[in-house]
Amino acid sequence: RLGKPSNPASASLLYIASDSSAHDQLFMLPKPGASPVQYTHEAIGITGYSVSPHGSTILYSTFTVDDGSAIWSLQPDASGTAGAAQKVLDCPHAECNAPVFYPDGSKVAYERLENSTDTTTIPRFSIWWLDLQSGKTQPLFQDAAFPASVPQFSPDGQWLAYISTATNTLAAFDLKSGRTLSVPLGSQAAIPETWSPDGSALLFGSAISTSSDSAVSQSDAGPVHTKVFTLATGSVTDLGIANGTDVSAAWSPDGKWIAIDRNVPSSDSSGGSSNQVWLVHPDGSGAHVLLNEAGASYSSMSWSQDGRMLLYSRYTLDTSGGVGATGQFDVCSVNIATGQTSVLAPG
Repeated sequence: RLGKPSNPASASLLYIASDSSAHDQLFMLPKPGASPVQYTHEAIGITGYSVSPHGSTILYSTFTVDDGSAIWSLQPDASGTAGAAQKVLDCPHAECNAPVFYPDGSKVAYERLENSTDTTTIPRFSIWWLDLQSGKTQPLFQDAAFPASVPQFSPDGQWLAYISTATNTLAAFDLKSGRTLSVPLGSQAAIPETWSPDGSALLFGSAISTSSDSAVSQSDAGPVHTKVFTLATGSVTDLGIANGTDVSAAWSPDGKWIAIDRNVPSSDSSGGSSNQVWLVHPDGSGAHVLLNEAGASYSSMSWSQDGRMLLYSRYTLDTSGGVGATGQFDVCSVNIATGQTSVLAPG
């Protein structure tokens, strides 16, 4: 993730990499070619992170040795130094992670799974609020155990999108009126939803032909496609391609492009496939391949704030050693206008 250049402390690259003990930690790269700064030193690593809308606060989540979890806060100064981490939420008997900031930065929504010895029910995440000033936390819904995950706020803070694991739908919950709009997701895992920059639509993934009717036949199940759900009309636009399986997607800051990470079958008879990154307009026009390197696969796509670059993680496999070949992850960027790629954080 690239920090906002308006804030000197966050005009940098934040990413997760392994430390010397093979634990995932948060690192900051001030600029390409510079030495990375290790922001976290957690004994068993971190599970994810989130940056506040103004780039002044970083939240990250960890597991604890007693089957609990915690969410911590970092506030980098103007030089980029993170300073000491502060615990903002302690969950000694639950898994608490995936915090996402409300647009004003005062509170977050996060996923919570209570530890239980009950083996008769399927454990499901629910969504909770956390006030960062008071430390008060409470369920988002009246039913504290309401099954929901992957919370995402609309840019204006009016809507909260989430995945309903009970009904297997993508839901948009109006925080002011309490009404909910939903779209069925089908039988396969969906791409985590993303709001359009203007808050009028949601990007998501589905393995079926979605419609306004929730009783969609599972016989329609097929490869996961990236789709756009427009709230005002309830319409769904399929951005997938024939025989392609979409893995993730990311909306550009100006809303004009959507980057899609997808697997495409080989044109020969080998039966294999290649991993590619495509660009397409939200209405489905202008679709074209942006990244397609032999032996490479892509993940963790994120746009720069000005929309000129797409950041991504690239995995390449070294097959020169034959059996037991190893690979390497690099954090890279690609210039949207020129297609030129750069390695920002090697290894």
